[in-house]
Amino acid sequence: MNQTAINPTSNRRKKARYIVDLDAHYCHEGTADDWTRCLVYNINLEGIGIKLNQAIAISDRLRVRLESRGETRKFQTVVVGVNGQRISLCFVDVDEDSRAFLQGVIHHHTGRTTRKR
Repeated sequence: MNQTAINPTSNRRKKARYIVDLDAHYCHEGTADDWTRCLVYNINLEGIGIKLNQAIAISDRLRVRLESRGETRKFQTVVVGVNGQRISLCFVDVDEDSRAFLQGVIHHHTGRTTRKR
């Protein structure tokens, strides 16, 4: 499991994100499953960027539901950046199966692989 400590005040990405245009859903951690639509505009194995029309603060915890090729996964995230409607999220505790799912999403929506050659 990836249990890297997240420092929301340090908004520097270690890896570039892939540009995508993909529908997803999110809800606040600890609330009922009240999912709201959002748009994913970039992604990598460490986090995603989403666009939404709701006030969000640094360090908020969100759950994000991604669907790709008939499969759905839910991810725990923490907000590390806010720029208007653009919200930068880091994934929390991603297991190997979910990591493989993310690699598939990236490959399917960008035609690129995340594996080192």
